Amino acid sequence: MKQEDHAAYQRVRNRLKVANKDVSLASLDRAVKTRVAEKETAQTHHGYAKFLLADLTEKAWAPVGHQGALYVVSSDTCIWERKSVESLIRAVAEAHDGKDHCSRSSEYRAIAEHATSLANDDAYFAEGPAGLACPGGFYQITGNTIALVPLTPDHRQRVMLPFNPEAQQIPMFEKFLHETFASDYAGEEQQQIALIQEIAGGIMLGIIHKYQVAILFFEPFGRAGKGTIEKQFRALVPKEFVSAISPFKWHHDYHVATLAGKRLNVVGELPENEPIPAAAFKSVLGGDLITGRHPTHRPITFTNEATHLFMSNHLITTKDQSEAFFARWKIVEFPNSRLRSGLPLDKDLAQRIIDNELPGIAYWALEGAARLLRNGRFSPSTAHDRLMAKWRRSTNTLEEFVYDSCVLSPDSTYKRSDLYRDYVMWCSDNGRKPFSKGRVKELLEHNVGLGIRLVEVNGYETFRGLKEKAATPAARSGTHLDDEF
Repeated sequence: MKQEDHAAYQRVRNRLKVANKDVSLASLDRAVKTRVAEKETAQTHHGYAKFLLADLTEKAWAPVGHQGALYVVSSDTCIWERKSVESLIRAVAEAHDGKDHCSRSSEYRAIAEHATSLANDDAYFAEGPAGLACPGGFYQITGNTIALVPLTPDHRQRVMLPFNPEAQQIPMFEKFLHETFASDYAGEEQQQIALIQEIAGGIMLGIIHKYQVAILFFEPFGRAGKGTIEKQFRALVPKEFVSAISPFKWHHDYHVATLAGKRLNVVGELPENEPIPAAAFKSVLGGDLITGRHPTHRPITFTNEATHLFMSNHLITTKDQSEAFFARWKIVEFPNSRLRSGLPLDKDLAQRIIDNELPGIAYWALEGAARLLRNGRFSPSTAHDRLMAKWRRSTNTLEEFVYDSCVLSPDSTYKRSDLYRDYVMWCSDNGRKPFSKGRVKELLEHNVGLGIRLVEVNGYETFRGLKEKAATPAARSGTHLDDEF
C-alpha cells in the first residue's frame, strides 16, 4: 500500500494509531520500511548494505560515512551519532543471518564496512553552519550575532554540549584570568585574554583545525595556571571527543588513528631534549590525508579535526627550521608562577570555577569563537611574538647570530660573503655549529618574518634588510672566506 498509494497508506496509518496508542508512528514507519527493504533486498553484500542504510535512515536524513565511520541522526537529539562497527555488525547479523553470503562474522563485518563506504561523504559535516549544539537548541554564529535557534539534523552537528551556555557574570573566572595573565608589558594581559577566549571558543566549536595551528601553553617555572585553564577548556567538550595522543606518536598507525573524530587532543608535557617529529606534525596540522588503523580494524584515511593543546615548561626541541613548521604554532605565555612568587596554591580552584561558572564561560567562549570567525585569524599577541622569536633563536644559530650581532633595517645591506664570515666566527666564539653556506641563504630568504632578500649590489650578492651592529673580530683581522657560496 505504501508503494502503490501513499495517501491511502497515511489514512490506514492514522487509523492504526487510533486503534493502538501504545505503538508510536515512528515505530510503525520503521517496521514498514524494514519490510519493504526486505522485499527489495538482493541476496548480496551490496544488497544487504543498502538494506542497512535504509533501516538506519531517519525521515529524510540517510546515514553519512565520514572518516571511516557511519553517522546516523538521533531522533531524540537531532545529533548525528557515530555508530560503532560492532553495532553495525550486530545489526547485519540480526537482519540477515543465515541468508546467502551472510552466515559468518567476516561477512557481517564486510557488509557493515561496505555500507559505510556507500554512504561516504567527507565534505558533509564541514559544510554545516558555524555554531554549537546544546540541549536548548543551536547557538548559530552569523557575523556579529549569536542566535539560539531550534536544532535540526540540517545543522549537521556531531557534538552536543551537555548544558546550555548563558550570558552571566563569571567573577571567579575573570579574577583568575587577571591573576594568570597580569603583565608588566602594556596591553599584554588584554591581548592574551582575547587570544585565550578565541582558543576556548575554537575548541568548543571544533574549528581550530581550519587555522592549521597547534596551541602551546608555556611557562618555565610551574604552577602558573595552565593546568587550571586546561581543565576548564576540557569541560567545554564531551569527554568522548577528547584524546591525549602525543605528537611524538603521530607516526604510529594505531596512535594517529585515535585522532579520527576527536575535537580536542590534550598533551600534558612533551620531552625536553627529543626533537618533535616535524614531518608527521606538519602533516596532521596541515590538513593532509592521514592513514591509521585501529587494532583488528581495516586502515582508515582521514584529515585532522581536533584542536591540539600542548602544555610545556620548555620550548619544544626541533630540527625543522622552516616557516611551515613555526607558522603552525600559537603560544600562550603564563608569566605568573605561584611557586616562583611564593603564593599559596589552590588545588580545587579549577573545579570550583567549573561547578559555579561553566555556563557563563561557555557563552564567553562563544563570543571568542564569533570574533575568530569574523576576523578569520587569531588576535595578535606580543607575548606570542616574543616567545616565537626566542624559540626560533634557541633552535637556529643563524637567527641567534642575527639577533645578537645584526640590525634589521629594510634599506640596509650586508655583503653575502661578509655575513657568512662573521656568522662562522660568531659560532666559533660561542661554541656552536654553523649551517652550510647554501643553508644560510635558504634560511634567510625563507624566513618571512625577518624580511631579508638576496640582491646584487655592484656585482656582489648582497642581503638587503640587515647590517652588522659593529665590526666583528674577523673583519678587524682581515680574515675572509670565498665571496661566492
